[in-house]
Amino acid sequence: MEFPVLILLHVAFGILWAGGAIVLGLFVLPAVLDAGPAGGAVMAGVVKRRMPIVLTMAAALVVLTGLRLYMLRFSFGWLISLEGLVLTAGAVLGLGAFGSLGARADRFV
Repeated sequence: MEFPVLILLHVAFGILWAGGAIVLGLFVLPAVLDAGPAGGAVMAGVVKRRMPIVLTMAAALVVLTGLRLYMLRFSFGWLISLEGLVLTAGAVLGLGAFGSLGARADRFV
C-alpha cells in the first residue's frame, strides 16, 4: 500500500512543482518585467500568497517521496536494469533541479 500512495504523491507534487515553475517562467516573470517599476507590486502579491513557499515545499516533497520510492526498489540487479538506469538518471536530474532553487532564487529578489 505504501508504494502506490508514494507514487501518487510523487506525481501530484511533481505536477504542482513543474506547473508552477512553468507558469512563473513563461507568464508571471515576463509580465512583471514588462510592467517595469509596477512589477514589484505584482511580485509582492505573488509572495504574499506564498507561491514560492508552496513551490519549494512541493519540490521538497517530490524529492522525499522519490528517495523513498528509490529505497523501496533499490538492489544492484534493479540498478543495472533499464528501469533502474532511467529512474537513476531522473533522480540525478531532479536533485539537480531542486539544488538549483537556492542558487537562482536570489536573482529575482
